[in-house]
Amino acid sequence: MLYDINAPLPALRRDIRLTASPDGNMLYMSDAMSYAENMLTIPANALHALEMFDGHNSAFALESFFRERYAINIPASDIVEFASILDREGYLCSASFELRRREFEEKYNRETVRRNVCAGGAYPAEPEELRSFLQNIMQSADNSDIETGATGIIAPHIDLNVGGVSYAPAYHAIKDTDADLFVIYATSHYADYDLVIPTDKDFETPLGLVKTDRDLLEKIRARLPFELTRNDMAHRPEHSIELELIFLQYLFPKREFTILPLLVTSFGHYRDFPRHDEKVRLIAESVRETVKESSRKAIYISSGDLAHIGRKFGDNFDAEEKLSELAQVDAKLLDRLAVCDRDGFFAQIASCNDIWKVCGTSPNYMMLETLRPKRGSVLSYDQWSEKETRSAVTFSSLSYHS
Repeated sequence: MLYDINAPLPALRRDIRLTASPDGNMLYMSDAMSYAENMLTIPANALHALEMFDGHNSAFALESFFRERYAINIPASDIVEFASILDREGYLCSASFELRRREFEEKYNRETVRRNVCAGGAYPAEPEELRSFLQNIMQSADNSDIETGATGIIAPHIDLNVGGVSYAPAYHAIKDTDADLFVIYATSHYADYDLVIPTDKDFETPLGLVKTDRDLLEKIRARLPFELTRNDMAHRPEHSIELELIFLQYLFPKREFTILPLLVTSFGHYRDFPRHDEKVRLIAESVRETVKESSRKAIYISSGDLAHIGRKFGDNFDAEEKLSELAQVDAKLLDRLAVCDRDGFFAQIASCNDIWKVCGTSPNYMMLETLRPKRGSVLSYDQWSEKETRSAVTFSSLSYHS
């Protein structure tokens, strides 16, 4: 579509991702929700132009802005052509995008199975190769002093190719369980349209189908005085639950267990302890009481990493120079988690305005608020430094006993 140079151009979608190339000269534009199928590569200095796509500025206004502010001559016709490419690819808030989004979501809503998105990337796609891969991970941990019989764990969701060893201790802690239900609170990386986002879809991995407990999920909904969203689009691109499921399938290949898959969005807006919010309190209570009344043997899992720092994550510094300091910061967080102090954990993150970008804040808190374990143990801690992007992620695993 070509736009009138004097008419306001559609706004750039707020949920797209912009990632700088390692040399900083280019920007990669992508859409985690996959409404836009193709990644676009644009010069880094085009960021100023993207910022002007706010739904109010015309191509002529952008031409004037760049000429007056930067002494750069970009004809309005070129800007219109650029906008047309963005629109055609699905990156603008336009009528054509709304049609694309509606068709996409209608198709997804008709499906009863959430297909895997990590197979062939974060882990092998072939079943036997995957079993061998997971076996090597589980054998990588010294489990001689890991207490089994845990009723809850915190596990990472980092790419298994770089952080797989940290998953093993958490799953050793529950490997002897006879549980037939796994309640999974996990980070929602791509959507934030409700506090908790469940899905009633089953999950497919190379190791088979994991069934969602639709009956329990409906009972949880029925206990709440408000509607829990039925829009489960956030699950489609999300990896944080899928990466836990393959371990459960590996450990219990013949067991008919079910899951409660619950994505949790950011707690960044809370200025008080989240448990003081009625929605947090009631969701945790509803999950806890519904599971208890079901007489099911349940294990609670939180899927969440720790810090995300460096150029890749929007910082103006290289991650390497901060890793020693970050280890000390993380140690304090893990100390609070180990003593089941969800408020202390949250307070430390909130006190620095989450400058370290801890993605496990909300699922860790919700898991502890729901399970309310008596004691915990830190099982592992690690850092992954990505030299190419001068960035790093930290992660850990913990076990809990009730």
